[in-house]
Amino acid sequence: MAAIPRSAEPPAPDGPGRLADGIGIRRCATTYGYSPAEREGADACAAYLEHKQDYLDYLAFLAAGRPVAG
Repeated sequence: MAAIPRSAEPPAPDGPGRLADGIGIRRCATTYGYSPAEREGADACAAYLEHKQDYLDYLAFLAAGRPVAG
Protein backbone atom coordinates (compact mmCIF):
# COMPACT_ATOMS: atom_id res chain seq x y z
CA MET A 1 0.00 0.00 0.00
CA ALA A 2 1.27 3.42 -0.89
CA ALA A 3 1.11 6.45 1.37
CA ILE A 4 -1.13 9.31 0.32
CA PRO A 5 0.99 12.15 -1.07
CA ARG A 6 1.02 15.24 1.13
CA SER A 7 -0.45 17.19 -1.78
CA ALA A 8 -3.58 15.00 -1.87
CA GLU A 9 -6.72 16.72 -0.65
CA PRO A 10 -8.14 14.83 2.33
CA PRO A 11 -11.89 14.36 2.54
CA ALA A 12 -13.95 16.85 4.51
CA PRO A 13 -14.23 15.71 8.16
CA ASP A 14 -18.00 15.43 7.90
CA GLY A 15 -18.28 14.80 4.16
CA PRO A 16 -18.93 11.66 2.14
CA GLY A 17 -15.31 10.56 2.37
CA ARG A 18 -15.33 10.34 6.15
CA LEU A 19 -14.36 6.82 7.13
CA ALA A 20 -15.95 6.56 10.54
CA ASP A 21 -19.42 7.60 9.54
CA GLY A 22 -21.62 5.03 11.23
CA ILE A 23 -24.66 7.28 10.95
CA GLY A 24 -24.22 7.40 7.17
CA ILE A 25 -24.00 3.62 6.95
CA ARG A 26 -27.19 3.25 8.97
CA ARG A 27 -28.92 5.96 6.94
CA CYS A 28 -28.05 4.17 3.69
CA ALA A 29 -29.33 0.88 5.10
CA THR A 30 -32.64 2.56 5.90
CA THR A 31 -32.84 4.49 2.62
CA TYR A 32 -32.17 1.41 0.50
CA GLY A 33 -34.53 -0.81 2.48
CA TYR A 34 -32.02 -3.40 3.66
CA SER A 35 -33.49 -6.69 4.83
CA PRO A 36 -33.11 -7.48 8.55
CA ALA A 37 -30.05 -9.65 7.81
CA GLU A 38 -28.47 -6.95 5.66
CA ARG A 39 -29.30 -4.31 8.26
CA GLU A 40 -27.64 -6.41 10.96
CA GLY A 41 -24.40 -6.39 8.95
CA ALA A 42 -24.61 -2.64 8.30
CA ASP A 43 -25.27 -1.93 11.98
CA ALA A 44 -22.33 -4.13 13.04
CA CYS A 45 -20.04 -2.33 10.58
CA ALA A 46 -21.23 1.10 11.76
CA ALA A 47 -20.75 0.16 15.42
CA TYR A 48 -17.23 -1.10 14.73
CA LEU A 49 -16.26 2.13 12.98
CA GLU A 50 -17.80 4.27 15.72
CA HIS A 51 -15.84 2.38 18.39
CA LYS A 52 -12.60 2.79 16.40
CA GLN A 53 -13.00 6.51 15.59
CA ASP A 54 -9.96 7.46 17.67
CA TYR A 55 -7.85 5.23 15.45
CA LEU A 56 -9.37 6.47 12.17
CA ASP A 57 -8.60 10.19 12.39
CA TYR A 58 -6.76 10.31 9.07
CA LEU A 59 -6.90 14.09 8.82
CA ALA A 60 -5.03 14.43 12.11
CA PHE A 61 -2.53 11.75 11.05
CA LEU A 62 -1.86 13.54 7.76
CA ALA A 63 -1.54 16.90 9.53
CA ALA A 64 1.04 15.34 11.86
CA GLY A 65 3.02 14.10 8.84
CA ARG A 66 2.30 10.44 9.46
CA PRO A 67 1.93 8.15 6.44
CA VAL A 68 -1.55 6.86 5.73
CA ALA A 69 -1.99 3.80 3.52
CA GLY A 70 -4.40 4.15 0.62
